[in-house]
Amino acid sequence: QLNISYASNSRQWASYYADEKSLETPEGLEANVVTEVTATGVTVSPITYIPHNVPILLKRTADSVTEPIMAKAYQGTESQPAANELEGTASSKAISTVTGGDVYVLYNDGFTRATSGSIPAHRAYLVINKDAESRLFIWEDEDATRISTVGRGFATTSETLYNLNGQRVSQPSKGLYISNGKKRIVK
Repeated sequence: QLNISYASNSRQWASYYADEKSLETPEGLEANVVTEVTATGVTVSPITYIPHNVPILLKRTADSVTEPIMAKAYQGTESQPAANELEGTASSKAISTVTGGDVYVLYNDGFTRATSGSIPAHRAYLVINKDAESRLFIWEDEDATRISTVGRGFATTSETLYNLNGQRVSQPSKGLYISNGKKRIVK
């Protein structure tokens, strides 16, 4: 049983860290690693299973996921992902004990800077030692047809966002927005 929840399926992403053994990716989910971190977001790439001792992000790909989420032991040939910016913890870890930079935790389908509290057991997080926005968006590394670069993040005060109805938006959620005459996608 995976120790994660999709909060009545309102969220698309969850973090996970398997410390004992590798697991098959459960049906309705996709395992991902973080391949790049910028000042405004993270880029994720899919992997085929959940490797042990490798922190991952699980993306909900089905309309709903039955909880508790069950996973079988992985029986295939194991290999470590080439790149992964995530860190993981097998037991609860106080944020104040993490060194090397600012701690970012997954919250409401994006990464948010955390300054207090703790990271629950079997979760993944980021440690960033460069200037970054307080909220990082998740960008999927799918193929050459997707938007591969973006300008400054939506959290800047100089950028005004509008939805497709022309209404000004101060806190964007998932969707398509217009800013300075350019399309912006929040996943």
